[in-house]
Amino acid sequence: MCQYQHNITTYNDDISELPEGLAGKMGLVASLVSECRSTSTVKGYYSSFMRWKKWAIQNSIQECLPARSLHVAIYLSCLVQQSKSPSPVIQAFYGIKWAHSVISVKSPTDSDLVKNVLEGAKRRLSHSVQKKEPITPDLIDKMYDATFQEGNLYNQRTICACLLSYSGFLRVSELLSLKICDISFFTTHMSIFIEKSKTDIYRDGNWLVISRTGTKLCPVMNLEKLFSYANLEFSDTYLFRNLT
Repeated sequence: MCQYQHNITTYNDDISELPEGLAGKMGLVASLVSECRSTSTVKGYYSSFMRWKKWAIQNSIQECLPARSLHVAIYLSCLVQQSKSPSPVIQAFYGIKWAHSVISVKSPTDSDLVKNVLEGAKRRLSHSVQKKEPITPDLIDKMYDATFQEGNLYNQRTICACLLSYSGFLRVSELLSLKICDISFFTTHMSIFIEKSKTDIYRDGNWLVISRTGTKLCPVMNLEKLFSYANLEFSDTYLFRNLT
């Protein structure tokens, strides 16, 4: 919340005119505004803005917030000289944009000059992307044949992690957050409760249903084997954890 309190000081004159009872509500305003985006996003924006502010002060620029478009354009241009990818420039652009949106003032990032500098930075610093080959059923099959050993808990854990990620389209963070109590087995399928996901911004949670396939690569059957090998019982223990 401190990131927003830093920017809300822009309203000091307005706050000073408020009745004491209302002025005390500014902490609540800052708290709610801080929750409009994820914590990691806010931290990233704030860090980017503070780097801009530090640069501005070092170069005797007093107008950091609100900032002038020419100053921001020069700042982004300097970042281009120091960077090997467009990421630092893009982060700076959106960090400055965020800071201005918090205090509801026109952002220099709306300027065509700044936008064109950003686009130029992307073109100059971008590199061709080496796309990774997708996982195929054939690769999964070869992984299984090379890994599976009856009763081997360590190998079975690896197999289940791969099969669940593949069949359920799970991100690593979602996979590692799974708890034993999140999984329910049925005769035709299993249900997995995904407590939080990158696409679930309000943290409502979602149920993932994976059917039995009747093959050696069946995610349900293999997960049941993992439960059997590890003697897992219903609990809030993480499914994929260190084995001791």
